[in-house]
Amino acid sequence: MNKKPLIERLKTAYDEQKFSWFVIDGQGNTMAEGLDELSAREYSMKDPDYSIGWQKENIKTIKEKMLEANKARTDILADNPEINSKWTPNAMEIMKSKKNNKIDFTKDSEYIRLYGNEN
Repeated sequence: MNKKPLIERLKTAYDEQKFSWFVIDGQGNTMAEGLDELSAREYSMKDPDYSIGWQKENIKTIKEKMLEANKARTDILADNPEINSKWTPNAMEIMKSKKNNKIDFTKDSEYIRLYGNEN
């Protein structure tokens, strides 16, 4: 006979059966994830091509993976601040100005070797 109380065994059984529901469209794109069954069924009624599915709850969602990656990046930057030392708030302006500056290929050594220095 099992020594655990019934409520504890029921909770364990419930946790093992816990699922995360998701909704996909007809193309295989995830439209919603991390839902309970009822919410997934309601969401799938928005479009006739939507389907629902489930996965074990312990599988990480994309958002959880993203949060872990962001935390790891923050930790790396905290340990190595020199990585971000060249960041500048006007980076877009600098990139646009560099894009507008045309490179004169006629001054390139290979160009001069092939076509001569006729300026």
